[in-house]
Amino acid sequence: MTRVKLFMYVLYGLVFVAGMFTVGLYITTHAKKTQSVTKEIEIAHLLYEEEEVEPLILNDADVRCLALAIFHEARGDTFDGKTAVANVVMNRVERGVYARGDNNICGVVFNGCQFTFACTRLKHYDPGKSKNSVVRSVWDDVQDFARNAMLSYYSNGFIDITNGATYFHAPKVRPNWRKKVERVGQIGAHIFYRKDYYGRI
Repeated sequence: MTRVKLFMYVLYGLVFVAGMFTVGLYITTHAKKTQSVTKEIEIAHLLYEEEEVEPLILNDADVRCLALAIFHEARGDTFDGKTAVANVVMNRVERGVYARGDNNICGVVFNGCQFTFACTRLKHYDPGKSKNSVVRSVWDDVQDFARNAMLSYYSNGFIDITNGATYFHAPKVRPNWRKKVERVGQIGAHIFYRKDYYGRI
């Protein structure tokens, strides 16, 4: 056997060994990556399972009471105007000093004449039974708005655009109580005010 042939055999052998080593390295690396990805997916599933929460179940009476407040005070208002009225109701519930009886949405909305409609015959008016189809349609929309507002509030996603307001009035009236509170500004069709956290006029 010539030296050239011997050299070629040795060279082929080295190439073969190197190729097998490379293949083995690739398989090992790929297996480790696959295991890593699989582990990450398993962890993600575990985290997702831990973060799952029970769906919020709203009190139908509270949804109706909030919807009535929005319907009578801001049904023709802008989205922000409706949101601001809902903010006031929820801020009053949070303060805990504005309710009659139980400190909930209905207790706040129907506490005397805090909301004008609540101390008039409109208190007993049911928009859902109106003969006017437009009124019924508006009522349906307002109920959806109130429901979504409550879902956002109880899931900590409800933004208070009134910055803590607990009072409001239409620009055409000038109630005396406005001098005792801090004006926040006008949002939609109403001017909003706030008092210190525990205060009440």
